[in-house]
Amino acid sequence: MNIFDIIIEEHKSFRKIANKLEETTSRAVKTRTDLFASLKNELKAHHEAEEKVLFSELCKHKEIKELTLESSEEHNVMEHLIGELESLSVEHENWGPKFKVFKEILEHHLDEEEKEVFSKARKILDKDTCEKLGKKFQKLDESIENSK
Repeated sequence: MNIFDIIIEEHKSFRKIANKLEETTSRAVKTRTDLFASLKNELKAHHEAEEKVLFSELCKHKEIKELTLESSEEHNVMEHLIGELESLSVEHENWGPKFKVFKEILEHHLDEEEKEVFSKARKILDKDTCEKLGKKFQKLDESIENSK
């Protein structure tokens, strides 16, 4: 599978978990805690693998470098918000609204990557490169997730 197909599948999983999380209330402590831990761990591994494998390759191409750097900065913003969410109890009255803001940023990021970054990247990278990057991404992503 090529890297874009793999990443898009992971994006679907993030959307699904985020939607379930948004539906929870402060009374659903265990569900909220478990879903957030899952989303957080999967996202961190995904972002690290994406930056090391795909973004490092795309930054070699001036026509997509700025857009790639923007995606990387969005990862930083999401990591910051994850830290803020972690510092609050899932029962706290601000946790739900803060998560909603996080989810909006996450969805914007996923949509932008899929529609803009990947669209341009597919024109730049050949099929063989996309396949090799896909294998490299999967291996690193699994390795990072398993180490946590």
